[in-house]
Amino acid sequence: MASTEEKECESAKSAAMLTELCVEQFNRRKALLEEGSSRREAMSLILRKLTKGDDNIEQALENARQKSLALAEAPLPTPVPAIGPPLTDFGLLNPVFAAPWEFVWDFEDHDGSGFFQTRKSVGGIIGFNLHANNASGSCAVAVGRRYRLPHPGLTSMRLSATLGLTYSYGNQAPLAHAHTRAWIGFFVAEFTPSGTVGAEVINQKINLWYLDTDDDFSSRQAFPLSISFPVDYRNEYEIWVRVGGDVYSSGIISAISYANLQVYIGSVSGQLG
Repeated sequence: MASTEEKECESAKSAAMLTELCVEQFNRRKALLEEGSSRREAMSLILRKLTKGDDNIEQALENARQKSLALAEAPLPTPVPAIGPPLTDFGLLNPVFAAPWEFVWDFEDHDGSGFFQTRKSVGGIIGFNLHANNASGSCAVAVGRRYRLPHPGLTSMRLSATLGLTYSYGNQAPLAHAHTRAWIGFFVAEFTPSGTVGAEVINQKINLWYLDTDDDFSSRQAFPLSISFPVDYRNEYEIWVRVGGDVYSSGIISAISYANLQVYIGSVSGQLG
């Protein structure tokens, strides 16, 4: 039987599953956005006509837009690892970056430009930058590793990750519509002895933010991530730490939406029971 090291890069099936899930979820979100697009555009047009010719309003809108642009393009400080409680470490994801995966999707091309940049793994950091100027896009990034239980009789696994986050996000679309979102979580796929995918065990997605009003935010923080699930000694498990997000902006004038996130993965460990 192949060792953990020999199998740690055999992640094509899990990556395909992750990509399929992303396509399905983003298609649903696209349909919801398109459902209300005509109403939003009508309201945007009304507001634009009411404010057209008012120099004070025009200047205030431009000032707000330039502020959001500057914040969107400002580099994030490097996140630092969080220090979590000690756990029984069974060498699960150390090193954590055995098999990187990324998915970037521009699902609707408006008049304007979108900027999409992902970072698979840079010195213990994964993350992404999403900027939309009358555009929209989504992405997800993950790192993972194949793992086999060390001995029979084990029926449960508890994963824990010590993470440090830095992020900035915001919208500026007073006469239009925009939203920004980011999430984080574990993804676990189960493989049978024959190598086939037996089940999607965990598909965790915790919202870090969801904003559909005009505002800008930035911060850094520690973020504990954990989850428990049943295991079968006969099978192998591929365990991923995954982040993702999407931005959307649309209107008759320039609308901005952005999401910037960096996640330092200090360690991923666990307990077996």
